[in-house]
Amino acid sequence: MARYIGLGVMRNPWKDIPLVDYEGHMAQVAQAQLLTDVLAEVLREYSPRSIAVVGCAGGNGFQKIDPQITPRVVGIDINPDYIAQTRIRFDGRIPTLELCVGDIQTDKEVFSPVDVVFAALVFEHV
Repeated sequence: MARYIGLGVMRNPWKDIPLVDYEGHMAQVAQAQLLTDVLAEVLREYSPRSIAVVGCAGGNGFQKIDPQITPRVVGIDINPDYIAQTRIRFDGRIPTLELCVGDIQTDKEVFSPVDVVFAALVFEHV
C-alpha cells in the first residue's frame, strides 16, 4: 500500500495527466529510453545498495535494477495513479520496493536515507 504524504490544498497538474499519455509522450520524444539508459549507467557505475527514484512515474528504468545488487528501491511520485501502476509492474520483481506518493517541494521527509537519489525527471522540469 502506498503512503500518502503531505496532501495539500492546491491541485498539482501532474496529478491529472494519465500515465498512458505521459509515457506515450516520453517514448515519442525518446526521453523514456534516455532516462532508462542514464539510470542503468548510474547503477553500473555506483552499484548502490539503495536508490530513490524521484519522479518515478510508472517505473521507467526499474527494469534495469538488479535487486541482488540494489536491494532497496524507493520510488516517489506526486501522482498516486503512477505509483499504483509502478506497484503492479514491479512489486514481484523488486521484493523490497518502497513506493511513496509525495511532493518533494512541500514534504519534509518522504523516505529514509539512500545511497543514491536519481532525480533526472525533476531536474529536466526545473
